[in-house]
Amino acid sequence: MSETARAVPYCCPFCGEEDLRPVAGGSVEGLTRGGWHCRSCLRVFSLSFHGLHRPEQLEPSIPDTHSTHAGTSPGPRTGE
Repeated sequence: MSETARAVPYCCPFCGEEDLRPVAGGSVEGLTRGGWHCRSCLRVFSLSFHGLHRPEQLEPSIPDTHSTHAGTSPGPRTGE
């Protein structure tokens, strides 16, 4: 996607409504690129793509403790 291409949202991330209109960059304070105006909740927001993250770049996950006790049950509760 080029720098000028605009990702089109299907709904407002704040209220969920679908009545969105494009807003030109610079027309709202702090909005340097184009954004979106929700006509329901009156918020203006923009979307940005930050890149891809591959699963092999993730830190090791916590081991699954349930798999070590497979097939065993704690038994009935007594003495309560």
